Amino acid sequence: MWVTIEQLRYLKVIAQEGSINAAGAKLGRAKSALYYGIKKLEEQLGYKVLNADKYRVALTPKGIQLLLKIDNFLAEYDSFIDAARQVGSGVEAKLTLSATALYPLNALTKKISQLQKMFSNTEIVFHRELLSGVELLLKDNVDVAILENLKPTPELEVKQIDEVKMHLVISRKHDFIKQKKSSQNLENLLAFPQVIQSSTLPSDESYGVHKHSQQWTVTDIHSKREIILAGLGWGRLPEHDIIGDLEKGRLKDLHHIEKPVKIPIFLGRKKSKFTGAVLESLWEMF
Repeated sequence: MWVTIEQLRYLKVIAQEGSINAAGAKLGRAKSALYYGIKKLEEQLGYKVLNADKYRVALTPKGIQLLLKIDNFLAEYDSFIDAARQVGSGVEAKLTLSATALYPLNALTKKISQLQKMFSNTEIVFHRELLSGVELLLKDNVDVAILENLKPTPELEVKQIDEVKMHLVISRKHDFIKQKKSSQNLENLLAFPQVIQSSTLPSDESYGVHKHSQQWTVTDIHSKREIILAGLGWGRLPEHDIIGDLEKGRLKDLHHIEKPVKIPIFLGRKKSKFTGAVLESLWEMF
């Protein structure tokens, strides 16, 4: 039994249009071709899918059940054909990228939006990570990554695209702030928990951690900020995430203990991996 895509499209359009004449006009095919295609389909399936009179056609109960399957199948088939054409054109069907949690998301989403307009059939898969971008690239888990604190890695092509200023901050309601200014030093700060963000990859190290401090460990930057705001600890946060908190006094900058640190941000990709049109376009946006 060799059911064709064309036969399935005939049945779908006939059901949509309500008549074989109208379906033939929409498909640009002769009425006789549609009659033959549906008759052949019924022979192959072993049951009727259409009840036809002189003016109108209607699906049989089994035809209705079949049409539900046809709709899903044709959608997947059309998606496959688009993907296959993309392979031939050098346009990736899917692009996977990761970005360090330190990089401002709005700076990236503008570029992704532009990329989607250029390549509407390409699926974008996004990971938000801390410190693990290099490992994700080397293991081929992502095609491109936005990284921080990059160590020399000969397998990667990289370029610096930005820098993020990290401030040591604490909540205005934290007990440490209630101490005399002369007592607000690193030694006394270490008596309170430091809030750190660790990578989801176990092999990565946490950045900026004081080894002798008590620690709260979180896996995302939002939780880190909320815990610090609640007065449960202290730590470094990116300037773009806390400007409002500093201006309104919700957070205190402990620059008298440790000055803000500028973290360079890089864009990286694996040298040995194929670079398609989508990745190349994203690369050139930075």
